[in-house]
Formats: sequence, structure tokens, C-alpha cells
Amino acid sequence: MKKKINRILTVTFLLALISGCSTWSPLEGTYYQGKYGNNNSNIGVRFMGVSTLTITDGQSHIMIDGFFSRQSPLGYCKNGMETQKSKVRRQLEKLSLPHLDALFTSHAHFDHILDTPFVLDYFHKRTKNERNAHTEIFGTQASKDYISRNWKSQFSNCEKNQSQACFSILEDGATYGVGNFVVTAIETPHVEKKFPVNVFENIFTCFKRDKDLTKDFPNYSFLITLKTDTQRQTPDDKTRPPKILIIPSANISEDDLDGVNADIVFLGIGLLKPKNVEHYWNQTIEKVNASLVVPIHWDNLYRSLDERLVSGPNIFVKTDEVIKELERLVKQSKQTKLSYFKVFDKVTLPRIEN
Repeated sequence: MKKKINRILTVTFLLALISGCSTWSPLEGTYYQGKYGNNNSNIGVRFMGVSTLTITDGQSHIMIDGFFSRQSPLGYCKNGMETQKSKVRRQLEKLSLPHLDALFTSHAHFDHILDTPFVLDYFHKRTKNERNAHTEIFGTQASKDYISRNWKSQFSNCEKNQSQACFSILEDGATYGVGNFVVTAIETPHVEKKFPVNVFENIFTCFKRDKDLTKDFPNYSFLITLKTDTQRQTPDDKTRPPKILIIPSANISEDDLDGVNADIVFLGIGLLKPKNVEHYWNQTIEKVNASLVVPIHWDNLYRSLDERLVSGPNIFVKTDEVIKELERLVKQSKQTKLSYFKVFDKVTLPRIEN
């Protein structure tokens, strides 16, 4: 009991210490403006913090990662790494998705996968009822192990039995058809976590973290395109739906994106160092010829989605300096714009001129 009290006091002290450190959030005018996608317009995207995103063309619906609980450090200390079911259910209801065709998990860290078992449970019956199919799940072996331990339904072998929920292990360069979408998995390295970050994360959760949710497992980025352009308005329409690249973790190897073209990049910048921004930009945004970059994974993952998103305190990350570097590179670029998505905003991505 005394140890528990001491840990809580330590967390409280550290939380008070860092709460005075400066944080960053986008200026109001830098948020992207647009209506939500539907059958007669374009691809719609919603951002739920970190790298949790939904993507739809009005018929098919995909989710990337699944992290909604977002407890405070004291909450994690008290409750452990457990899904806050009532909170997550409320957030999923905000999405108003009739079903979920597929859920892709980038890797098995808690801020990407913690709530996916509950997300699957939430959508399981409605997807079956509406589509006469199950939500497909894609991810690493570590993701499969975690979801299998924490989801009441069991996975079948996808190749032998597609009548039950199944899990496909991602392979580098493999493509997966999901409804009207094609998703290409690209293995990319996870950003390096320095010793102080690991120490503080463990202190903030009173050392209760599931060790399987912190290991450096394989990490994936995703290229998403439509199979066919069902949204062409007239035969003379010379626009096309955008190609979307999602990079959840702020790291890249030199040849990871060779031959990849993308119009819009959701660029993970969590734990990115200011001195590494230009190299990261050159190997991602410049290489794929993107016209729009949307930073993700910049927000404080211990802050509820019911609050305005802000970055983590500068004691851990230098988000404001990273953003300044990104803004400098955007000014140098002749083709790329920078924008942000408000949490849960319904955003339609622009069609691209051929």
C-alpha cells in the first residue's frame, strides 16, 4: 500500500512539473476546410488523434489503428492499460459509421492498438448484418496476439474460412482489396524512443504497462487508393481521387518509398527531432510528390479526445520546432501545402487534376 501511495505521489509531482512546460497546437486558420465524403463527392477522412483515422468513399469504410481511451497519467496509474469502454463507445458513436470493412493496425504499441478489440466488438454485428461479412483485420503478428487475447471472438484461417472473422498478417509490399479500396502495406521503421521517454511512460503508468504493448515490433505505413473512380461527375471530368499515404511513425529508410506516388500524406511526427525533419521530408513528401501534408501523431496521447488537442510538453518533444521546420520546407516547395485536421472533423479530400 505504501509503495502504491509513493508511486501515485511521484506521478502527481512529475505531472505538476511538466504541466507548466509549453505545448503547441495548430492555429485556427491552419485547419483544413472541407465537407465529408459521400457517393457523390470524394474520399472522406476523420482524424481521432495519434494515427487513428477512418477513410470512406461512402460505401466502404476503413479504420487505421484504434486508440480512443487516452487516459491521463493518473488514470493509467489507477486503471492500468485497460480500454475505457464507456468512453470508447461514446467516441465510436460520434463516427456514425454503419459498418467497418477493415481495420489496419500499424504496430502493437498501446497508442495504436489498445482499443482495437473493443472497436472490433462494436462493429462486429453491424458489419455482419449490413454486409453479410465480417470486419477484416490486418496487422503484425504482435497485433494478432494482442487482439486474440483481448477479444471475445476467435479468428479463423482467412484462406480456409472466410465466413468467420479472420486476421491477415501484413507483408511488406503486399496489396489488400477492401471494398472499393486497395491498401498497400509498406514496412517502415518505428521512430527511436530514447531512454527518458521510456522512463517517464513507465512512471506515469505506475509500471503497470503491458510489456507486449511497448516492444519494438515491425511497423507499417499504408498507401490507399480507390479500385475504380466511381465518383467521376462527367465524361469530361479530368480529375481523379487522391492517393493517400499514411505514415504512423516518424521514421523512414532510404528506399522504403521508392516507386511510390501519393497526393496526400498523413505524416507521423511524434518524437521526431527538429534536426531530422529535412531528411524525413525529403524521403517522404518530396519522394512521393505529395501536394498536401497533414501532420499526425503530434498530439498529447494522455489528453482526452473531448478536449482540444495539444502537443506533448516540450520536456519530451520539440513539436513547435518540428512544425517550424515543416513550415520552412513547405515555403520552399512549389507544390506542397500543409494543413491540420481537427479531431472528429468530417473532411473531404480534394480530387487531383490529371
